[in-house]
Amino acid sequence: MNSRTKRLAFITPTHEPIWPYYYRPFNVLVTFPAIMFTALQYAACVAWLTMTASVLSLVLPLPPYNFTPAQIGFMSLGPFIGNLIGSLYGGVLSDWSIQFFSRRNKGFYEPEMRLYILHFPALIMAGGLIMFGATVSRGMHWVYPSIAGVMFGFGLGSVSDAVLTLVIDIYRDITGDAFTSITFVRNAVSIGIPFVVTSWIESGGIQNMFIATGFISLGITGLIIPMVIWGKDSRCKLAGKYYRLVEMQGLKVS
Repeated sequence: MNSRTKRLAFITPTHEPIWPYYYRPFNVLVTFPAIMFTALQYAACVAWLTMTASVLSLVLPLPPYNFTPAQIGFMSLGPFIGNLIGSLYGGVLSDWSIQFFSRRNKGFYEPEMRLYILHFPALIMAGGLIMFGATVSRGMHWVYPSIAGVMFGFGLGSVSDAVLTLVIDIYRDITGDAFTSITFVRNAVSIGIPFVVTSWIESGGIQNMFIATGFISLGITGLIIPMVIWGKDSRCKLAGKYYRLVEMQGLKVS
């Protein structure tokens, strides 16, 4: 073991070049469809969360709601509760489901099996977004957009947990680069959302905006279908590139 001075050194030199860490995440993003798929799913989920939060801060201080800042904050409880339930669905139930599907597949596990149960939260999330826009635009009781928030949060937690675990299952040895690229896409999309919400509301109204958002969400989560159908084939075709990338990093394939 190194001395305490070396272990707590302010600067630790390394002979490994730093530049690959800048481009490798983008390389894996455009090379492996499962990583791009996960980035799109996760970015969309967080984008819808940012959009609903922006609309709440714009609408709830005004009549007929006249909410205080604290009351506006409490409206986040809906998505929070839904997210907790969704995390159990996309986490615990997903783990149980892959055991069931693996047994039906003669004991062989395929990572894409985690996507088999996501059709339900995909529909619930789209419905929650549409319900949120329809109820808020009409000034309906705060309970209704809160229920919509639970629905949306359920979809967010379910889809996010399942697709992120999918990447870990497939590309365990390059998860650092994979999650860096996924986080970049998520943040890039989320940063732009607040800048378009106001103009979108002014041009089409809150209800139309969230109807469009619901269908866009359904279209993005609909990519689950081609991933289930062709995901394994793409993994097999790109296995050589994956192994070479792992070897370039001086790692051993787990």
